[in-house]
Amino acid sequence: MSKINAEWHLANKMPKNPTEKQRIDWHLAHAAHCSCREIPAGVLELMKKYGMPASKKSSVIKEKTGTNILPHIAAPALRALNSIGVDKLSDLKRHTEKELLTLHGMGPKALNTLKAAMKEAGVNFQAK
Repeated sequence: MSKINAEWHLANKMPKNPTEKQRIDWHLAHAAHCSCREIPAGVLELMKKYGMPASKKSSVIKEKTGTNILPHIAAPALRALNSIGVDKLSDLKRHTEKELLTLHGMGPKALNTLKAAMKEAGVNFQAK
């Protein structure tokens, strides 16, 4: 296993009493940002139950989840996004660029990184 991405772990705690979907989403994001461990067998079974591709290897998960994963941005910006329910790129279409800039922890550098990833993924901010 690789070195732990402590910054990602600090910014992305597993919710208390998570739903099956939240468990899957957290482990997919974890596999994309940190490869300190494999996806647990129970989560792989849940993924199969929902018809999702299941692999323990993070490189395969990155390929299959593709462009919907948030790019690497600073922990304060990730926490700001998590506070409004954003944990993947497609969630950003519910928000405006101006709204994100008002969040504590979201700065121009993180916003530019998000905009570049959104452009690549074909995701747009909500119209004003």
